[in-house]
Amino acid sequence: MDKSPYIDPAMPILDHLADLPCKERTRLPFSIRVVNRILMAAFVLVVFGLAFLPWQQFVTASGKVIAFHPLERSVVVEAPLDGRVAEVHVSEGQMVKQGQILVKLADNDPELLNNLRNQLTSLDEQKRAAGERVERLKGQVAQLERALPQAVEMAQKQLESAQVTQKAAELQYERIKSLFNDSRGLASQRDFELATMSRDKETAEVLKAEAALVKTELDTTAALESLHASLESARSDLSKSE
Repeated sequence: MDKSPYIDPAMPILDHLADLPCKERTRLPFSIRVVNRILMAAFVLVVFGLAFLPWQQFVTASGKVIAFHPLERSVVVEAPLDGRVAEVHVSEGQMVKQGQILVKLADNDPELLNNLRNQLTSLDEQKRAAGERVERLKGQVAQLERALPQAVEMAQKQLESAQVTQKAAELQYERIKSLFNDSRGLASQRDFELATMSRDKETAEVLKAEAALVKTELDTTAALESLHASLESARSDLSKSE
């Protein structure tokens, strides 16, 4: 069996010192080995720093912390009307009390106050007129509600009276008719014609009374509904003027 001229079989422990071509080919360059050693050293230093160096940073300074009381916090003061500042009675940061005058405002419109007073007077007049209208309509509604059953009752009585008269006229007609048709001639042609006319007249009066009763109910109901609508409108106007 052939032996390699580069390996001494008598000294196998020194094989790593043998000048083998494949070993030389796999050896890293010197520069790369130096970089690896540097990276290993840096890694060790980083681990050491993470393990022993402090993580927190401290800064020493002086200052003051203030917690404002809810009643001492700054607030925005606004005026209900636009205007210009005429006088200032306080300075910035000054302590003030409730009711103390801070500034005085002058109206942009010199006639603004008079105009507002006129508008207020006009609104008061409208409110008074609306109130009077409401009260007047309430009185009319109450009066009509009282008059409605009375008017219907009166129309009903007129109808009943017409029906009674019509019934009497009908009986008189039947009696005159029987006398007129009697062979003995107990009633004249004139009597029979008058009885017929009286019956027809009283029948027409009944129809007229029935129509009057229906008309009374419809008219009073419509008038009452119209008054209720007017009353609601007046109440709405009154609520708007308040």
